[in-house]
Amino acid sequence: MDRNSQKREIEKLFKENYSRLYYYALNMIRDPENAKDMVSDAFHYVWEHYDGKVDPSLSVIALLHVRVKNSCIDYIRHQDVLKRYEEYILNDATRMNENDYYSEREERMAKVMDSIEKLPPQTKNVFKMCFLDGKKYKEVSAEMSISVNTIKTHIMKALRLLRDEFDNEDEFL
Repeated sequence: MDRNSQKREIEKLFKENYSRLYYYALNMIRDPENAKDMVSDAFHYVWEHYDGKVDPSLSVIALLHVRVKNSCIDYIRHQDVLKRYEEYILNDATRMNENDYYSEREERMAKVMDSIEKLPPQTKNVFKMCFLDGKKYKEVSAEMSISVNTIKTHIMKALRLLRDEFDNEDEFL
């Protein structure tokens, strides 16, 4: 068969089967651009191998269907691998971010606790009882035998000293 008659036959096959093969691929992969590429590649394969290298027991239309189907399956498998890799990377990044968050938080808490320990003894006790133990000002006032206003004064003093200490650190602003 000469090249011109081969070309006319392939063009006829293309016109009669392209849409059907395209929608077949599109139905499988849901990606219009890749579906077009797969069908075009199948026709290109037939064009390249039409001179008798194609298995004569298969019809050319069946060969086109098989080529498109296999391309779609390969595409789906590849997308699945990409999706699993993306999930792995996201999970790994999330774990790393969580670990970073907790280590940073622990570091900050250690700095805060060190700063609390540096407060004057009475102020430190009032601050710990109110903020760390969660006691109300009245409860602390009764336990320490000092007025509620004195408790408030110690709290304001503790907060001012802590604020001054962390004023220069970006992470505590």
